[in-house]
Amino acid sequence: MNRILGLLMVLTGPVLGLAQNTAPRMPSQVQQPAASSPGQSAALQSGSLIYAELSKSLDSKKAKVGDPVLAKISEAVLSHGKIAIPKNAKVIGHITAAKARTKDQPQAELGIALDRAELKDGTQVPLTSVTIQAMGGSPSLEQPPSNVENSAGTAAPTGMSSSRSGANMGGTSSPMGGSRYPSNQGTAGPDMSTGSTSGATPGSGRLNAGSRGVVGISGLRLESQPQGGTLLSGGKNIKLDSGTQLVLRSQ
Repeated sequence: MNRILGLLMVLTGPVLGLAQNTAPRMPSQVQQPAASSPGQSAALQSGSLIYAELSKSLDSKKAKVGDPVLAKISEAVLSHGKIAIPKNAKVIGHITAAKARTKDQPQAELGIALDRAELKDGTQVPLTSVTIQAMGGSPSLEQPPSNVENSAGTAAPTGMSSSRSGANMGGTSSPMGGSRYPSNQGTAGPDMSTGSTSGATPGSGRLNAGSRGVVGISGLRLESQPQGGTLLSGGKNIKLDSGTQLVLRSQ
């Protein structure tokens, strides 16, 4: 009897093992894809333009390194053909350098870095690879006078350099109106040159894709950096009013 039972076990063992290996896996055994972190969205496409305005004034004489920088999105931000950051979303950054102009410190300095954009639903979009391409005063709702002439003898809007009137680039219209996006968005990189240049949409005072440096604010120079930028002034302390325009570009 024992020999018969042993023989049966030898014969049925491989069959049972095969059945176990081919049995369907229970739902609890199926590997699930890793869930994405809640409240975090994908990084912006390289070359994406961000138009923003300061929500709170900044002063190189009063600011300290680490102080918050608050702004809001003035136009919807496009990335991969979709709206990645809607209009009026919050932008949060911090001060990276703050030096007042003194007798021993003839040059005032104000460094700004952008950290993230926050949407109403709590989603956060990282801005750690965003540079400040241009900065300018609050957009004017008034039409510029017609008696301002450039070097060619034609009328030029107030706040625009006569030698830089061609900085207003063509391209496709923004989905939210106002400034214009470049036709090669996603491939072009920022102009890292320093100094005060110009480029504002005629009649609106709004900066656009072709804007570089500091526009419409005298005595300031912008040094664009991989994250944010630094303003320098050799004649006075730096004060940026609420509503100051920012043109940012994702790297």
